[in-house]
Amino acid sequence: MDVEVLRSGFLADGRFFSVEVVAHRSRWEARLVCVPGEFSRSLKISPSKQELSNWAEKLTIEEIEQLASQGPR
Repeated sequence: MDVEVLRSGFLADGRFFSVEVVAHRSRWEARLVCVPGEFSRSLKISPSKQELSNWAEKLTIEEIEQLASQGPR
């Protein structure tokens, strides 16, 4: 599975995060991965990889913190 990291960094609690895009059937899926705790959470699905890249670029660290606090699903 090809994975492209769109964003990465550290959360306030010290966990490393990455927002990644992967091929999902005939579309693209953006996922949030946090380590340690090692969870992966689907965030958004789109027919366009570029759309997900633009969306991830606009996420604030506060929005990423909020998504990470919601845990896996």
